[in-house]
Amino acid sequence: MPAPFDQTTSYMPGARFGPRAILEASRQVEFYDEELDLEPFRIGIATLGEVEVDPANPGVGLERLEGITASLLDAGIIPFTLGGEHSLTIAPVRALKHRYPELSVLQLDAHFDLREQYQGTKLSHASVMRRVRELGVPTVAVGIRSVSREEADYVHGENAPVFLAREIRASGLPVDSILAQLRNPVYVTID
Repeated sequence: MPAPFDQTTSYMPGARFGPRAILEASRQVEFYDEELDLEPFRIGIATLGEVEVDPANPGVGLERLEGITASLLDAGIIPFTLGGEHSLTIAPVRALKHRYPELSVLQLDAHFDLREQYQGTKLSHASVMRRVRELGVPTVAVGIRSVSREEADYVHGENAPVFLAREIRASGLPVDSILAQLRNPVYVTID
């Protein structure tokens, strides 16, 4: 499900072009997966149209994305969202949390995205994981390398599981430790 969100980008706009670029590049990928010994498209993968976004009112786009995600879940479809900037994560997480109260989130990211607010908004790419945690959804952050003082204090106060990039470089990726911190089902967000 392409979600071309770009409303709270702070450095360089253009994240809204990500979904289309990913889909275009995917045309160059082989259909067969040697690990699974199958062609995944044969089991029912489909691309939906882009989620409409109003740049003047990003909340409406997020509500639309949440509703579409909920409808897909109701139909027994596992959604896969292509963004866009990270603030869009809150929408599918809300829909999933409603259906799966034990949901947890695996965050693969260079930044915590745990600020209380950023550039005057509480729903930003830099604060979206704080909003996720406020829903009561546990998160596990992997690959973090850039942190604000506010986020460091929050993580220590919340005792949130974090696997820093420097620790991974030094000791390798602790897959078992990461998995032990998660509960099923798991939503994966890659930023």
